[in-house]
Amino acid sequence: MSRNLIKAFGHYFFGRFVVLYPSFFTAAPDVFDFLDSIEKHIHVEVRKLYPDAQLPSFETSRESRDKLIMIYRSKHPFATLAAGLIEGCLAHYQVTADIEMVDCSAGQGTHVEFHITRMAA
Repeated sequence: MSRNLIKAFGHYFFGRFVVLYPSFFTAAPDVFDFLDSIEKHIHVEVRKLYPDAQLPSFETSRESRDKLIMIYRSKHPFATLAAGLIEGCLAHYQVTADIEMVDCSAGQGTHVEFHITRMAA
């Protein structure tokens, strides 16, 4: 399957999250706040509903006000889908950013660093 199609599905899927779970977004007024909340808040809620779910992990660190590093780890090679979800998130928050995707899993897509740099408006 084409990487562009998988990313496009990530955009669509993120839009569904916005419609189905609006409280996640009102709690995070900024795109980086939202991305920070995925592991600590959103995945906690998902595990309450689906205790057997095999979710990816997302570790975040802020390099500066305008740069976030997000580390994706999963048993499943869905880093391209994660990239589409991140792009959908940026679009939702109306933020323009540069995303550098560094695959740390020898091209397997199971351990990827996303370096997200917010561009000036």
